[in-house]
Amino acid sequence: MSSEWELLKENVEPLKSGRSMKTLKNALTQNASDLNAREERRKEFESELRTYEGSDLLSVYYDYIQWIEQNYPLGGNEANLKTLLEKCIEQFYELDEYRNDKRLLSIFLKFIKRVDSPLEMFQFFHENGFAEQLSDFYINWSFHLENTKNCRKAADVLRLGIARNAEPMGPLTAALEQLEFRVAKAIVNHKTDDLNENASDDEPKRQPLNKLKTKTAKKGRTDAPVSRVGNAVKKTGDGLKASTGASNSGQMTSNKTPAIYCDENDPTLPEKVSTGTVKTSRSAKHVSSVGNVGQENERKAGKWSENQLKLKSIAKSEPKFTIHADEDSEDECPERVKKPPQSNALKVRPRGADSPPIARFEKADPLKKFYFNEHKLFAGGEEFCFEEIRGRQWMLKRKHEEEDNRKAKLEEEVEELKQQIQLLLHSQQNAQQLSDNSSEMGSNIDSQNM
Repeated sequence: MSSEWELLKENVEPLKSGRSMKTLKNALTQNASDLNAREERRKEFESELRTYEGSDLLSVYYDYIQWIEQNYPLGGNEANLKTLLEKCIEQFYELDEYRNDKRLLSIFLKFIKRVDSPLEMFQFFHENGFAEQLSDFYINWSFHLENTKNCRKAADVLRLGIARNAEPMGPLTAALEQLEFRVAKAIVNHKTDDLNENASDDEPKRQPLNKLKTKTAKKGRTDAPVSRVGNAVKKTGDGLKASTGASNSGQMTSNKTPAIYCDENDPTLPEKVSTGTVKTSRSAKHVSSVGNVGQENERKAGKWSENQLKLKSIAKSEPKFTIHADEDSEDECPERVKKPPQSNALKVRPRGADSPPIARFEKADPLKKFYFNEHKLFAGGEEFCFEEIRGRQWMLKRKHEEEDNRKAKLEEEVEELKQQIQLLLHSQQNAQQLSDNSSEMGSNIDSQNM
C-alpha cells in the first residue's frame, strides 16, 4: 500500500468528508479481483437507477455519487462523475419536493467545482428558486463572488439569505461578519499603504545626473555640495533627459505637422484658417491623388476568358553522370512486369441520385412525442438499450416472484406445523381423559369390593 500511495498520492482528489483507508487501498492496488468487484457494483447501481420503483430516487443517486467518490480516488474519465452530477441535477432541481433538499444541494456544490463559470450557475439556479431555504447555497455563492473581488455583491447575497430565513442561520451570520471584517481590514491596509506612499513622495528627490550648485572653496577651488537635494539642485536642469536631449538635438525632427491622408469616403475636412493666407480646402488638394492611392489593389474588370497564364517550357532532366556498363555484358534490362488488373467484384458501387439515403435526418417535430422514458435510457453515467432495460425488469420481476413463492412456502410450512401441534395437543388431551376415566373406574371397583 505504501508504494502505491507514494506513486499516486498527488493525483488523489481530497474529500471534505475524508476517505476510507480500506476502500482507498482496494482502489489503488489495481488488483484484478477488486476491479471486477468494483465494476459489478457499478453495474448494480446503474441498473438500480433504471429499475427503482420507490418514491425517493434521489437516495439512489446520492449513494451512487458517494460510492464513486470513494472508489475512484483519481477521478478522470473512468469515474465519469461530472456527467452523473449533471444528469441528477437536471432531473430533480425543478421538483418542489427536492428544491430545498440538502442532498441535492451537496450534489450541486460538487458540480459547481467542476464548471468553468460557477457564478452563472448560481444566478441561474437562484432565479429558478433552488435552495432558497438553505444557508450553504448563499455561503458558497458569496465565497465565489469574493474570489472575483466583488465583495459588495457577496455581502448582498449573504443578507438575502438572512432575509429569507435560510437554515441554519448561525453559519450565515458568521460568514457575513467575517466578510465585513475582511473588507474593513483590506481598507485599513490600503489606507496605510497610501500614507506610506505619500510620505515617500514628500521627501526631496533629484533627477538622475542633474546639475548641482557648486560651492566655492579657498584658493578658487570649486567643490560639490554635501547636500544633493532640495536647494542644492539647480532648477533649470532636467538631469539625464536634458543631457541626452542635447546630444541628440541634431537628430531630432522639427515640430512640423504631418500631412493627413484624406479618405475617399469622407473627403471633406474642416478648412484651416491662418493669418495672412487665403482659406483653402484640404480635400481639393487630394482630389487628384485619392483615386491613385489604392491603385495596386484595384484593377479594371475584364473578360476572364481573355486572361491566360503563360506556361513555361519544362526543361528535360538529364542524368548528371552516365552509368557505366560493361561491353562484354549481354544481360539486358528486365522488362517491367505489369500488375494484374484490379478486380471490381467486391468494390462498393457509387450511390446514385435515386438510391435511398443511409439515414433519415428529420427535424424535431413538436407535435410528436416518444412513448418511452428517456431517463431510463440515459440516466447515470452509462447508456442502456431497450433490451437491457427489459432484461433488468424481467430479472427484478423474477426476483419478486421467487420471494413471493418463498414466502408462500414458509406460510404453508407454518400452517403444517400448526396442524401438527394441534394434533399433538388433541392426542395428549385424549390420553389424559383416558387415564382419568381409568382411574375413576378403578376407584369405583375398589369401593364396591369394600
